[in-house]
Parts: sequence; structure tokens; C-alpha cells
Amino acid sequence: MTNKLKTTLYIDVTSNLQARIRQHKNHFFKGSFTDEYNLEYCVYYENFFSIEEAILREKQIKMWSRLKKEKLINSINPNWVDLWLKLKNGKILFKLSQSQEISPIVEMTFEVIYIYSHL
Repeated sequence: MTNKLKTTLYIDVTSNLQARIRQHKNHFFKGSFTDEYNLEYCVYYENFFSIEEAILREKQIKMWSRLKKEKLINSINPNWVDLWLKLKNGKILFKLSQSQEISPIVEMTFEVIYIYSHL
């Protein structure tokens, strides 16, 4: 997640990406990091088949420099467009394959555990 000016990045894991983004957009958790920094834009996410994989990836990305996180976002979403419009309609834009390479997906419904990388 990021804010309007793209000055702050946030990374987390969730089992319900749509609901979690809706919470961020509505500032559901008052006083939280995402509320304080107005992190309302989902610019990147990955999906996984197990929560363990998602948590490992979250920890990996959190260790990266800002520049490396930006490169990851740019590789899929160079204009940092808010992906919410597609996500709220139950569409997956891309996924992380087992080889850890990002591959495009034709629109597909949610049925896996997601990491939304709010880089």
C-alpha cells in the first residue's frame, strides 16, 4: 500500500485482500500506521498457496531497500496505478509462480491466500 504521493510504502500479509484493502481505504483502524500515513492505494500484490510462503515473502521484501521495492512495483505496475478497481471485482492481475518469477494471469477469481505488498 502507498499514499497519494507515493512517499510511504507498507507491506503485510492477509487471507482476504479485498476486505483488507477496503479497511485501509476506509481508515478502519484509527491511529494505525496505514491510517496515519493515508495508505489507501494498492500498487502491488502477490498471491500464494500457503500462508507460510506468504509470510516468508513478506519478511524478504521488508528487508529490501526502498529502491529494490520500487523496482519490484515498477516491474508489474510502472505507473503505480491503484489496483483496487480490478481487485474489488474479484480479479487477479498477476501472481507469483513457484519459481518466484512474476507471471501475468488472465482475469481469475480469488481462491488463494494473498500477500498484498504495500511497498
